[in-house]
Amino acid sequence: MILYGTNPIAWSNDDDWSLGDHLSLEDCLEDCRRIGFDGIEKGHKMPDEGTALRRKLAEYGLRFTAGWHSTNILVNDIETEKASLQAWIDFTRAAGGDHINACECSNAVHGKDDVAVNDRPVMSDAEWERFSTGYEELSRFAAGQGVTMGYHHHMGTIIESGEDIDRFMAMAGP
Repeated sequence: MILYGTNPIAWSNDDDWSLGDHLSLEDCLEDCRRIGFDGIEKGHKMPDEGTALRRKLAEYGLRFTAGWHSTNILVNDIETEKASLQAWIDFTRAAGGDHINACECSNAVHGKDDVAVNDRPVMSDAEWERFSTGYEELSRFAAGQGVTMGYHHHMGTIIESGEDIDRFMAMAGP
C-alpha cells in the first residue's frame, strides 16, 4: 500500500516563520485531510511532544510521516550526535513514526541572512570520510531502535548538488 504524505512548508516555513504566519495549524491539517494526504511531517506550529503530536494529527485522520533532524557530525563527536539523535528517535516513536529526515548542518549557511547560499561549506576528502562514516553509524543506531534515517539534501549545506548526492550515496551504505 502506498501512503501519501506532505510537508507543512506548503502552509508555513520553518526557516522563515513570517511565511505562512497567517495560517493556523488547524488550517494546514484540515487542508491535508481534505486533499487526501495520509500523513504530514513535523513543522514549527505542531506540538513539540511526540504523543501530543500523534493525538493532534489523529484528530484529522493523519499520521506522522517524519521530521527534520539536524546532524552536526563534522563538529561534534559521535556520542554527542547519538544523544541528540536519541531525543529525536524518542519523539518520532512517540509520535507514531518510524522515519527521520536528517540533514548535516555543520557550518550550514541556509539560515544565515547575511551569507549567500552559494557560499555553502564544501568538504575536504577527510571531511567526506568523517561525515559518511558518522552518518552510517547514526543510521545503524537508529535502525537498532526500529527507525530508518533518510537523508534530506538542502541548499546551503554540505550535501546540496547532484554531485554531492552521488558521492554521498557511493560512500554510504544502504
